[in-house]
Amino acid sequence: MTDDEIDRKIKNTFTYCLPVFGLALLVPIGSLVIDLLSKEVNPLYLFQRSGAVAVLLAAWGEYILYQINIIINPSPSGYVTERKWEMKYGIKYKCFSYTALGLVIVGTLVWGYGDLPFKIS
Repeated sequence: MTDDEIDRKIKNTFTYCLPVFGLALLVPIGSLVIDLLSKEVNPLYLFQRSGAVAVLLAAWGEYILYQINIIINPSPSGYVTERKWEMKYGIKYKCFSYTALGLVIVGTLVWGYGDLPFKIS
């Protein structure tokens, strides 16, 4: 692949991750609003269930990011590899990767403890 193709692939992968991470954030927020506005005696606890969806979407985003990891961190070999892709996209990749990790952690906490705010009040 040429440098322009690699650059385009990396940019497209970052662009593809944004809606996935956005959904991982919006699904719990939307379900929390639905649960708070619900006037039922027995709430549906959609907020708690949405944690599983958030984890799934965040893990999917991390899987998508792995394509960039292969490019910017190639496997070691007998020759010196160029680090231009790591220099150009390394910080952005780490930010996206840590965002995915944070979404997995938050999604797991919502999944496990998302019913507590409704039981306390």
